[in-house]
Amino acid sequence: SMAEIMNGKGSFPGLLPLCYAYLDHIKCDDTSMIRIREYLTFIQKRSTGDLVTPATWMRRFVTGHPEYKRDSVVSQGIAFDLLHACNKIGLGHRAEPSLLGDVVIAPISKVANDTHLHSAASEEARVKLLDQIKRRATLADGPGSAP
Repeated sequence: SMAEIMNGKGSFPGLLPLCYAYLDHIKCDDTSMIRIREYLTFIQKRSTGDLVTPATWMRRFVTGHPEYKRDSVVSQGIAFDLLHACNKIGLGHRAEPSLLGDVVIAPISKVANDTHLHSAASEEARVKLLDQIKRRATLADGPGSAP
């Protein structure tokens, strides 16, 4: 099970204890350790089922929605409400302890809409730069691969 892989079973110590052992070995600083421990605790809780997966959370949202008729149809209203809820979670405006546990997403106060990066470089200079980057990729990487 995922819990056994992450936390260990029998002679296998588990990936999370191995991570902690490594962090101790490299003498991880306290500030970093606090943050890393938050992540590892989150992973541990997800692996044991203490926290639901995003798929489970969404399924429960849909099946618990007032418009849901137990017919496997996700209406436009349900889809809208689901995406609205997901957006609020991502922006930090809606807490979901069953999904995130103790993890708190700091609210985003301002969302940048239609904000574009502006460049003083000419179109010709940008094309030349992109061509240089494309040439870094090798044939072994395959067509369209990242440089």
